[in-house]
Amino acid sequence: MTTRPGYADALYARQDANVVEGARPASASARRWAVWTEQEAAGTQACFATPLRLTCAKLDCPWRAECMKLRADWMR
Repeated sequence: MTTRPGYADALYARQDANVVEGARPASASARRWAVWTEQEAAGTQACFATPLRLTCAKLDCPWRAECMKLRADWMR
């Protein structure tokens, strides 16, 4: 699935607006940014570490293992 230019920026802004300042480590945000940028550059949907991962069927995704093990405390 292709995305429009700047999609990762908009997605990050929406996700970040829902996070209380300081609730997540800066390294996690930096990692999401890096993966979203790579996904967008590859012409795919920037979905890493978003709710879309809960229904993901992309078995060949290079970030699948890392993305799928990210879970909220209440889901563990």
